[in-house]
Amino acid sequence: MNKRTNTIKIIILSAFMLLAAVVFSSREAYASDIRGQDIYQLFFNFNSDSYTVEENDVITLSANTNIPADCVSVEYILSNNCAQIESYTGNFNEVRIKGNACGITEIIAEVKVKYYNEDGSEGTYVIVAKTTVNVLPGAEYISEQTVYRAAGSGGYALSVINFHEGILEWSSSNPLVASVDEKGVVNPLSEGQAYITAVLTRPSGIKESYTCSFYVTNPVISVTASNLAKDAYMNITVSGTAGEAVWYSSDTGVATVYSNVYEGQAPGAIITAVKTGSAVISVNVDGITLNCNITVTDPQLKKDFYVTVRGTKQIINITGLNDASRVVYSTSDSRVATVSSTGVVTAKAIGYAAIVASVDGTELTVSVNVGKKKGVKAVLNALKAEGAVYSQARRMQKGYYDCSSLVWRSYAPVKIYFGDRYYAPVAANEAKYLVKHKKTVAVKNINRLNKLRPGDLLFFKGNKNGRYKNIYHVAIYMGQQGESYDGKVYSYGRMIHANGSNVSQSFIYNKDKVAVIGRPAK
Repeated sequence: MNKRTNTIKIIILSAFMLLAAVVFSSREAYASDIRGQDIYQLFFNFNSDSYTVEENDVITLSANTNIPADCVSVEYILSNNCAQIESYTGNFNEVRIKGNACGITEIIAEVKVKYYNEDGSEGTYVIVAKTTVNVLPGAEYISEQTVYRAAGSGGYALSVINFHEGILEWSSSNPLVASVDEKGVVNPLSEGQAYITAVLTRPSGIKESYTCSFYVTNPVISVTASNLAKDAYMNITVSGTAGEAVWYSSDTGVATVYSNVYEGQAPGAIITAVKTGSAVISVNVDGITLNCNITVTDPQLKKDFYVTVRGTKQIINITGLNDASRVVYSTSDSRVATVSSTGVVTAKAIGYAAIVASVDGTELTVSVNVGKKKGVKAVLNALKAEGAVYSQARRMQKGYYDCSSLVWRSYAPVKIYFGDRYYAPVAANEAKYLVKHKKTVAVKNINRLNKLRPGDLLFFKGNKNGRYKNIYHVAIYMGQQGESYDGKVYSYGRMIHANGSNVSQSFIYNKDKVAVIGRPAK
């Protein structure tokens, strides 16, 4: 035998071993393998030969079995429609049956059991179990005890459940509100309440009556058309009814709607704007559909922060609106700044005012900070340097700044030099100069922003560095930035500084590290 023949035998043997491993793995997929010699010991039978159930009721049929669930499949067969299968358990030994109509239904369970012979081949063994379900007449009752239906919404059918024999007569306590025909179809005519009564006369002459409170309503939706700003939300309600309402949106990508009604309240929902576009919000209530057309806008302020002096005027510019948008302006402090109905802001006095523009269900806040001319000019000069590169080595060159040179170069045009007309002192020396010349305010004002003014200087202390008050950094206070939430305005301090990377704006941080607050234009 040559080497090639040996190689071929090895390959064939390897393939056979791989195939055997696959077969073994497949069989291991079943938790319980049943051998052919064991199948006659298996059983599946219902606990009772017959069961009874009333119409429209449900009963559970139980079975005894010793067959593992992963080796069996069951098919239930019903002889007629007097009963129907509601559900059955995962191990197939319980099945829920609902009674549909009077009569007897035979239920057959065909149980198919998977097993393996000694040679590894697969087989199926079938066990058949039978039982019957007798569906009996249930007690009569009216299909609904309370109904809300809009006037003019069309006929609404009532019935007596489980009615089989006798004479059934319908009547209305108020035919002008709701009339009813001989088949129990109610016609809602005008707003009000009527009692719809069904009288059942049995063959024995005994009478039974069943009553439904029928409310004829006049549902009115609170909003039929509205703008709604992106990410804003609005409440919408339906008056004139306490009936159940189902809400939906024609385009949930534009606007969503969720019911927020509580028991005893009129139907209501919350509409949330998702993205610009149009959607129809609809509500099905009392047999009619009411609509609200929503247009989603995207209001944006072109500028939301101003540093200015008394007597100036600014115009608020808002984009992303449409012809139906209506802007309402208000000011948090009319002593500092007023605003006209057209969005013209007039600076009145030193301080801070938040101008709030309410439009399309959202609030936009414009921060107006009014200061003295030199301090305001220093802030505006610093803003011109925003984005410039930080460098201590090149701090006095065009396009480069460190924290103290930004301060000096912002104030130099208004002839404030911190003791040196030609070169910027370091931050500690700028602070020392201001303290010496009594151009400071109390440090506690760092937590009382209404006491600060645009152009004030915040000097920060660090570890011991041998300099005045261990000061290592300075920033220029710009003013307050306001934001509006649920009708209230909150604000935080804003500053501009050379932060070690570039000249940039930020909120005030490390308040506990502020050692001196300077006011050069004092």
